[in-house]
Amino acid sequence: MSNQLATLRHVRRLRACLRSLSLEELEVALSNLQTVVQEHRTREREAALASIVERIRCSGLSVDEILTGLKALAPRSAE
Repeated sequence: MSNQLATLRHVRRLRACLRSLSLEELEVALSNLQTVVQEHRTREREAALASIVERIRCSGLSVDEILTGLKALAPRSAE
């Protein structure tokens, strides 16, 4: 319950802050937020890819076996 109250307080503070901003300031804030979200998603994808690469390395498969498997997984439209 305390987490919900803390979240509610944060939301109220955010609302008050947003109300005090001009339209231009809101546009800049939104643009900055979009950039942060995109960077976060990029880092998540990079981390996921690194994890996959590490699992492949530990699998003991040869490079040819890995490439064959990746080709089999590729969508047919990519050909």
